[in-house]
Amino acid sequence: MHRCRTRGCCQSGTTAGWESELVTSPSPDRLTDRRTDAWLFGAVAFPTVCLALAALYTGVAGTMGVHPLWRSPELNMSEAAAMRDPATVVRMLRDGADQELRREVRSGLLFDESVSLTPLEAAIAARRSEIVSVLITRRPLGAEEWSHLKCLVASIPDPDVERLVEAHRPEAAASVPDCSRDTVPWDGLSRR
Repeated sequence: MHRCRTRGCCQSGTTAGWESELVTSPSPDRLTDRRTDAWLFGAVAFPTVCLALAALYTGVAGTMGVHPLWRSPELNMSEAAAMRDPATVVRMLRDGADQELRREVRSGLLFDESVSLTPLEAAIAARRSEIVSVLITRRPLGAEEWSHLKCLVASIPDPDVERLVEAHRPEAAASVPDCSRDTVPWDGLSRR
């Protein structure tokens, strides 16, 4: 029997094939093919739609000043020194930030509790000789300040930081300072 799929294919004006196509139900193979096609379309479309929505969210969040992938809180100079970020420390110094000012270092960066430190103290506490070098060479140290730094290094021993501090000892400073009168800002705090 001739089966017509379109109206124009029926022979000699008969519509018997056309009518029989309309009355008969689709074959099980065609139903399976349609279901498979729909499943494949969904499998391809779903990730594409998700990716498009993520791109839209990223664009909208970026224009609103919120980074969509991570939160980047503003760092002060002491936190930048504690987080081992010499580029930020140098940029802040170049922009005129005061390296003598004590700033709050949030809990979890160096210690379990927040502590107020100068950038140089934070660099010593983090045992970062490269940041100590950047900060200690910016200006000459006074005898009292050098003694304080030497006591800080003694509380958190690090040979590289100790060598740097020792190399910048002013002539007026005692070679072995009396640390009994010096206060270490992180005394009693537990390290992270």
